[in-house]
Amino acid sequence: MRNRIAVVAPFFIICFKIVFCAYCDQASLPFSGLKKGAIRFYLDGEWFVPSCNEGYRVAQPHGRIVCRNGVWSGHFPPCVVVSCSTPPPPIPHGRVKWYTGTHASSVQYECDPFYTLASESSIRCNFGQWTGSLPVCRDTRCYVAHAVHKSGLAEDKNATLDGQFLEVRCAAGFVPSGARLLCSRGTWIEHGASPCLEGTQRRNKAPRPSVVRHL
Repeated sequence: MRNRIAVVAPFFIICFKIVFCAYCDQASLPFSGLKKGAIRFYLDGEWFVPSCNEGYRVAQPHGRIVCRNGVWSGHFPPCVVVSCSTPPPPIPHGRVKWYTGTHASSVQYECDPFYTLASESSIRCNFGQWTGSLPVCRDTRCYVAHAVHKSGLAEDKNATLDGQFLEVRCAAGFVPSGARLLCSRGTWIEHGASPCLEGTQRRNKAPRPSVVRHL
């Protein structure tokens, strides 16, 4: 226990040992993340070991903050923000392109081939934790099953690449209608009609030559 009893006034402290003594106020330490202890006032030569709030770590382990002639001395700032020690979260059909893991830094993602970012990433390192919304990688290819007007189209699991027209294959009993489907970033651009119509292909037959009989 300290060998003193102190009465705090706005500008002075009365001590048993001396009439006036220099002191330090822990509340005057302006550093973020520093956890304030139960003792607020320290006399000259007294010290404490800093501890930090969640999301911060002690900058100098086993370091002390000492009151000297009414002024705090030690390693400042005593607490620093922790970095993210784990890799950023993964995303389907994509991967992390770049990150540092430092506090308040963001993450850059990129998508696999044939995929594109449908939404931007808001993932950031926040006091040692990854927070925010993950981006979404969307397929830029188009499939027959996703077409609205697909009556008569033959089943086809092959993909049509972005910017290309569908190679029309009609099911039995259907013929090409002339309508075309264009793939645009994973969505078909259609014109209100299926590329296939119900019917049969007609072949133009040449007329039979007439037979002239001579009597």
